[in-house]
Amino acid sequence: MLLDDGFLQLNNGMSIMLETQGQITTPIITVDINGIHNKPNRIGYDTFSFIIDKNDVVYPLGHPDASLYNNADENCNIDNNSSNTNGFTCAYKAFYDKDYWKNLKD
Repeated sequence: MLLDDGFLQLNNGMSIMLETQGQITTPIITVDINGIHNKPNRIGYDTFSFIIDKNDVVYPLGHPDASLYNNADENCNIDNNSSNTNGFTCAYKAFYDKDYWKNLKD
């Protein structure tokens, strides 16, 4: 199961989840910016993933230089809800695509 190796809830409600096992060779940190008790709780909407990569560099998943999930288009399709990894690379698009936020669907 993904994102089940650690969980931390901050005083402001923000949630942080960790993945460190399985095929993962470097930690993946996923942040739910408004916490798990506030909707939408959807990866790519209020939940975004980052990787601590080579030389302790933190990349948003989808960044071309990340060692894992480095193709933003492959795992960030707001119209595809059938894949359990869909949304993982939306952090990169949220940072760098100027139209990302206005194209999100409810």
